[in-house]
Amino acid sequence: MVHIYNESLSQEARRGTPSAAGRRAAREMLLLCTTVQVPPGARERVCQLLTGPIDWEYLLDLATFHGVVPLLANSLLADDFSDRVPQPFRDRLKRVSSQTLYTNVILSAEAHKVLSAFSQRGIEAIPLKGTVLAEALYGHLGLRPTSDIDILVRPQDLSMARGCLAQMGYEATEPEEASGSHPFHGVPYIKRGGFTLPLELHWALGDEKVVAFSNQEIWRRAQPLVLDGVSTLTLSPEDNLLYLAYHLSKHDAGHLKFLCDIAELLKRHEASLDWDYLAHSARSWQIEPALYCCLRRARDLLGAPVPTSWLRTMKPGALRWWLLDLLLSEEALISPAKGRKLRIETMALAHSLMVGHPRRMLAALSRHCSPAFGRGRSLAGPRTAGWIALVLAAGLGRYCRRLVGRP
Repeated sequence: MVHIYNESLSQEARRGTPSAAGRRAAREMLLLCTTVQVPPGARERVCQLLTGPIDWEYLLDLATFHGVVPLLANSLLADDFSDRVPQPFRDRLKRVSSQTLYTNVILSAEAHKVLSAFSQRGIEAIPLKGTVLAEALYGHLGLRPTSDIDILVRPQDLSMARGCLAQMGYEATEPEEASGSHPFHGVPYIKRGGFTLPLELHWALGDEKVVAFSNQEIWRRAQPLVLDGVSTLTLSPEDNLLYLAYHLSKHDAGHLKFLCDIAELLKRHEASLDWDYLAHSARSWQIEPALYCCLRRARDLLGAPVPTSWLRTMKPGALRWWLLDLLLSEEALISPAKGRKLRIETMALAHSLMVGHPRRMLAALSRHCSPAFGRGRSLAGPRTAGWIALVLAAGLGRYCRRLVGRP
């Protein structure tokens, strides 16, 4: 585990600024506890941090932003640490964990019903992320927050799958004609009742204009999975890793949750992962920079087992990596820009840099860039150049503050 805040924390403590020290301790605590099981060496460091100043409000804010409160609770409410957590924060951690488990139990039961209905009609399906990932990687439904159900079906089965959902009481949240704005899944569905159930039906893992995922290969490599007696399929570990890496690159929030998914997948399948397939597919699917960036961060921040020699061969060009590191430095990932608009725009530019071919970079930028551009407008021109310059300037500002040791 790499503790990137140790030196800065001691510097702040020597300057007599407990608030800054508390925030830095909170950031380090977050990294140490974003795991299913805190390793012995990290447990010793957690004990040390609990004897010093910790900004608990800031810690919970960060954990909430990243979607890892249940993991933080699971680590800190263990017998060794529980008494050292202030009671108000202990209560909040328990409350969020209980809510996560309650939500996930309902979503998991419903996902099983949908998959069973699909199976009975001969519709092959692959559940994505969500409660299936919580069970497979975390071993507990309450450790990974989930907000909806995502299911991948073959394009030729879409009509049958939609009909099945309608029979189960699902309604489209938008007219089906609006599906054009969703390049790889249809309009979201909801099932109303005591608990509103959201569901998205996918026919691909990503926008084909941005990423060249091979549907045929993904289905060929899919592995059988049985959930409560229901036979379905799951992505192979390698394809799941590629999908999670690309998925993380699109989001302005929840980075640590997705990084933890990647880290736990790597730990579980460390001995059997086909690293040659990962390298080949990342290149052919045009997401080599995204995979490198995510695996590098998972290793550096969460101690994920990633071969150094493999990372060396996958590293993007110097300019691209410098720009990615500027926009998504370790500190920026943990404590991102406060303004949501700036976060979205920063991730838009970073996402475009994480896909390989220049044409796909432009497609990613046009889809995710600031709404100020207006949809359908050309990305060429001073307006776009000015927007990119502002985003890079914000990144440079964060970099300069880092150099002078400011929080």
